[in-house]
Amino acid sequence: MPSYVRAADGDRLVLCCCDSRLAAKLIEIGFSIAAASTDQYEMTITDEDEKIALFSRLKDLGLAFAGGKSWSPAELFELYAEEEKLTYPYMEITWSGPDKWQIREISGTGC
Repeated sequence: MPSYVRAADGDRLVLCCCDSRLAAKLIEIGFSIAAASTDQYEMTITDEDEKIALFSRLKDLGLAFAGGKSWSPAELFELYAEEEKLTYPYMEITWSGPDKWQIREISGTGC
């Protein structure tokens, strides 16, 4: 499974990453391994500007953003891109069942 931003709720980002080289980069920028996990990393953030900067950096590192309901990471990325705080394209990961995921590139609406 590819690495992706799993949650971006409030003041916390949660990532899933099984790539040891990428995991080392995540630790370098301030993420820590989530309790009782070997593939989840988390970081507490202070404000929206920090979240936007991290989204940009994570996109550049190749992480996808989870799609879904209730302001998913992909929906937040889309909002920030529409507000011209982030740039397209970005990758969205969604699931159609257990271990059935797909990734698509989101290029913007062109409006």
